[in-house]
Amino acid sequence: MVRANSPLVTTSFTNIHKGPLISNFVVQATNWRWTQYITLIFAFAALLFAIGIPETYPREITRRQCKYRGIPPPCLAPPESGVTLAQMAHVTIASPLNMLVSEPIVAICAFYLALNFAVVFQWFITFPSILTSVYSFTPQEAGLTFSSAIVGVIFAAITVIIVELGLYRKFVIIKGENMPRIEYRLVPAMIGGVLQTVSLFWIGWTMSSTWPWASPVIGIMVYIWGNTLVLVSF
Repeated sequence: MVRANSPLVTTSFTNIHKGPLISNFVVQATNWRWTQYITLIFAFAALLFAIGIPETYPREITRRQCKYRGIPPPCLAPPESGVTLAQMAHVTIASPLNMLVSEPIVAICAFYLALNFAVVFQWFITFPSILTSVYSFTPQEAGLTFSSAIVGVIFAAITVIIVELGLYRKFVIIKGENMPRIEYRLVPAMIGGVLQTVSLFWIGWTMSSTWPWASPVIGIMVYIWGNTLVLVSF
């Protein structure tokens, strides 16, 4: 039986359950408990940031304005999420489940998103292991390669902006419509699907000692680029 503070357990925590970019270095200098401390620090920073964000829900803005002026709030339409627990359960649980089994486009999108998330999360586990075994990376060096994911997300944001501007120009400025048709929201996903497919073959073929380590790392960047485009569109 292994004690909680034994070297075996500590090694397991420090080598498996630590974040790639920051915790890899912090835990190495301290102990596995800092995997939790760092999460709390970032959560607290996000909470402080959220405190100063103004309210954007129209119903709540109306209530606050009426309360500030000392007048009764107007008769507001019921919220779309429902008022009673039964209504909320229907809107948030029953209706989505019904659409999942009765609407082919919803089912296909749901399974496609599930595949995307599955690949992303298994990548977080397998990619560092492959880098350490094939390219003899240290855990810290393998963690730094996750920076390619950040680059991929930035490229995806730029791509979405370019596509949206192009659609706005085509349908609103040139054709005089109020907004682009809703199906054109899937244009980034069409681009992302191609990038995902290319990147998976790219990574599979170049993840070996005969190829430089930069090749699969760039391939991961391309996958995150495409994956983010699909997520944003869907």
